[in-house]
Amino acid sequence: MSTEQAAPTSSEYIVHHLTNLHVGHGFWTLHLDTLIVSGVLGLVIFGMMALPRGAPPAACRGNAELLRDVVSLVDSQVRDTFHAKSELVTPLAITIFVWVWVMNAVDLIPVDFLPGSCTQPALSISNSCPPPTPT
Repeated sequence: MSTEQAAPTSSEYIVHHLTNLHVGHGFWTLHLDTLIVSGVLGLVIFGMMALPRGAPPAACRGNAELLRDVVSLVDSQVRDTFHAKSELVTPLAITIFVWVWVMNAVDLIPVDFLPGSCTQPALSISNSCPPPTPT
C-alpha cells in the first residue's frame, strides 16, 4: 500500500521554505542550513582557487584564466584605493569579492532544486540501501 501525500497549500509551502534548521534561540541562534551550504561552497570554490597555483601563466585555461582575471581586477582596485604597503589587503579583498559573488550566485538556484534532485531515482538515498530482509 502506498500512501500519497496531498499537495501542500500555498501557505504551507511558503511556511515550509521559510523554516530554517537552527540551534539555539534569540541572538545566539545558529542557522545550520546556511552554515552548511556556506561551508560546502567555500570548500569547493576556494579549493578550485588553489588548484592552478603552480601552473605557468601561459597554461591558464578555463577556471585558472577566470581566477587570473579576478585577481588582476581586484588587485588593480586595491592599488587604486589603498596606497599603503600591506601583504594582507589584496588577498583579503579577493576573498571577500569571491565570497560575496558566490553567495549572491547561490540565490539563483531554485529553492526546490536540491530536495527535488534527491528524489530522482539515480540520486535517491532510499534506493542506495538494499531493502530489509524479512525474517
